[in-house]
Amino acid sequence: MLFDKILVILGDSSHDDVLAEEMGDLVRSSRGSLIAIRPKIISRNFPEDASINDLNIQADEQLRNFAKNSKLKEGRRLKLENPQSRDLNSVISSFLIQESPDLLVIPFELIFNKRNQKVLLSQNRIEDILLGNRCSLLIWKHQKNI
Repeated sequence: MLFDKILVILGDSSHDDVLAEEMGDLVRSSRGSLIAIRPKIISRNFPEDASINDLNIQADEQLRNFAKNSKLKEGRRLKLENPQSRDLNSVISSFLIQESPDLLVIPFELIFNKRNQKVLLSQNRIEDILLGNRCSLLIWKHQKNI
């Protein structure tokens, strides 16, 4: 199956960079485009002494390094985004509406990892998001070599 546009949600794990590269290979074969999003989720109790500007600079630098160090830049249409939000659900919903992808790819940890409660995508919202935007879903889990 070929996808013209793939929307990939990235976490902070280096495994997510591998995920984006694999999705890049998939869209490359069909001359599609890849939208890689690494949301910066700001906690509700954001410390007053922390600078949002510094967070933006740091996150943008991470995305630039990701694009430079990965194979994604080689002839692929790549769009990198770093939205800030207090809610991952709203980030995903807005990008689904804005980009209208054929495939949404979410790392397993963003949905099922209980130790990261503030960032989790609520499971009961996934179906609503997909039905409302008519796209396929891939939940990607990195398997460690044994």
